[in-house]
Amino acid sequence: MAAFLAVGAVMAQDAPKKKKGGLWNKVKKGVESATGIDVSKETLFVYPKLGEWKMELKSAEGDPATGNMTVIFKVMPLAGQTSATIRMKGVVGGGGENLVGDKQWEQGSNGYDVAAGTFTDCQLRRITVSPETKSLKAVLFTVSNMEGFEARDIPITWVSKE
Repeated sequence: MAAFLAVGAVMAQDAPKKKKGGLWNKVKKGVESATGIDVSKETLFVYPKLGEWKMELKSAEGDPATGNMTVIFKVMPLAGQTSATIRMKGVVGGGGENLVGDKQWEQGSNGYDVAAGTFTDCQLRRITVSPETKSLKAVLFTVSNMEGFEARDIPITWVSKE
């Protein structure tokens, strides 16, 4: 009887463990069932502090001849800010590779005048990727020296400039 229990315990240890869905997967399922919107195709913004900014993706267009692309966010302050300085801190390509600054994305910052309750178009510095890239996995950036902003799953539209 003891031998049978030992074999059963060993077999139970070898059984593959099921992956548990993360919080984002649960949120996606809840949103999709409540609204019918496929949020897996939506750009997700991560904020370091809620209630200060609201952001949306306006466009991410690239030139297939050069691989240069432009990303424009719509930015709205919620806490009375009157300016926004956006500085990219990193870019993760569609395959999960970290793109290196100065070579694949232009370092520096862009400043904008903003008004509470109104979206302002804010263009990021140039990003260069392979024209086969369908999306960026993440863009990490600061807003007015506040660290921790991210935009995830940014689809790229390739437009020939002829």
